[in-house]
Amino acid sequence: MQTLTVEDITSYIHDLFEADSVLADVWVQGEVSNLTKASSGHWYFTVKDSKAQLRCVMFRSAAQYVRMDVKSGDEILVHGRVSVYDARGEYQLYADQIEPVGGVGDLYRQFEELKVKLDEEGLFDE
Repeated sequence: MQTLTVEDITSYIHDLFEADSVLADVWVQGEVSNLTKASSGHWYFTVKDSKAQLRCVMFRSAAQYVRMDVKSGDEILVHGRVSVYDARGEYQLYADQIEPVGGVGDLYRQFEELKVKLDEEGLFDE
């Protein structure tokens, strides 16, 4: 029986991701959530749809060229490459471009509608 370290497994998976031509050049459509624009200029966010989510990072060198004011709830197209962040053993999209799809996404719209409904029922009253 072969025993591997966590680093060995993570490195192996990292190499698989890097060798995949589909993951090296991909556009993903989804709704932005958990957006953080760090003081370093890097952006950290998640794109999601009704069934899955994908963590993303956009480094300052790419973020400075984004032509839209990205906000949580926006429906976007994001381009980049999917790889493994070894330190956490997680895969993520390393984004280099963001384009608007148009308006807010369905998930955000449903969330806002639910908030209004619950507020009307008085569930937020003190």
